Amino acid sequence: MLCVNPPSGVSRPGARPGGPDVVVASTGAVTPVGADADQTFTSVRAGIRRMLEQPDLYACLPEDPRFEDSEPLVASAVYHLDPAARAAGRMAEWLGTLAGEAFRDLARRGRLEPRDLDRLGLFLAAPARPGLGPEQRDELLRHFQHHAGLAPLAAAHVQLGGHATALELLERACELMRKGTIARAAVGGVDSYLHRPWLERLDREWRLLSTRNPDGLQPGEAAGFVLLEHAGAAEARGLAPLAAVRAHGSCRVAPGQPQTTGAELSRLLEPLLPAEPPLVYCDLNGESARTREWAFAVSRLGRCLPDGYAVEHPASALGDTGAASAAMSLVLAAHALHAGDAGRRSAVIWAAAEDGERRAAVLERV
Repeated sequence: MLCVNPPSGVSRPGARPGGPDVVVASTGAVTPVGADADQTFTSVRAGIRRMLEQPDLYACLPEDPRFEDSEPLVASAVYHLDPAARAAGRMAEWLGTLAGEAFRDLARRGRLEPRDLDRLGLFLAAPARPGLGPEQRDELLRHFQHHAGLAPLAAAHVQLGGHATALELLERACELMRKGTIARAAVGGVDSYLHRPWLERLDREWRLLSTRNPDGLQPGEAAGFVLLEHAGAAEARGLAPLAAVRAHGSCRVAPGQPQTTGAELSRLLEPLLPAEPPLVYCDLNGESARTREWAFAVSRLGRCLPDGYAVEHPASALGDTGAASAAMSLVLAAHALHAGDAGRRSAVIWAAAEDGERRAAVLERV
């Protein structure tokens, strides 16, 4: 596990100092409850949801098809963009559209001029699912650049993965910035479960929430970005940083090992926890296995987790957003810290990938 720049007032074994502060200078997002990052944060904070029946997308399997009818999928969908690509099953195009619109929001809020893009690194997490391979990844990038209004970037990286991938990209971007390889980075994630083959697979595997399966997730879609810069560079461009990146780490649950004991997650989080009660943003999505793992981790952490912490799980408002979920947690955590949410000074973001990877990061109010 790697720990960089532990939270203020915390000295952890194995931690190493970084260079100049890397801060979240701006954010961008497109979600079912917001056309941009501000609207999304306001909606999530207010508990607004757009979890609706989506009969045109999918009908969930009944318990017994001999006696029961299928029921419409309940999901959260982006409503303010033309969904023609999603409806036609062109998922690379739809994902590129969502990501491009979220980046456009980031660029506007972050005052990115053409000259600021020269040494910008783009790091985008996208879902690793059947039907999305290297060819579709390149197509996604082309549609992203079109909707973002960008010429091809010199340093653009799209990584297919899952819930934790955006936090892996955050760590990579911070390291490249501290080495001086890039001056700033746009780190984000995009996903949409609302593609019939993917919904069918979730349903067959008893993953979709329905009458047949009360222990399931409600699918959603979203795209989110954070703009990382050195504090001085952001302030020189007239931006007030939202939060500083103080720490990050990772671990992995061994293949075949039960993933609900919380042992690995607690060992990951313990050296990252601040002394004061933090906000905790995570990818709990309604599935009991994720909830149990977190519950066991809390029990194992004991007094290491300061009393008074608050847990936020954006899936309750957005649905499960897969590869976009960690990016959305970063966006929402940065906004919450900047808004002075309950006076808290730090936020711990963690994510659990289905392949056993566990990742976490710490943001601190500046």
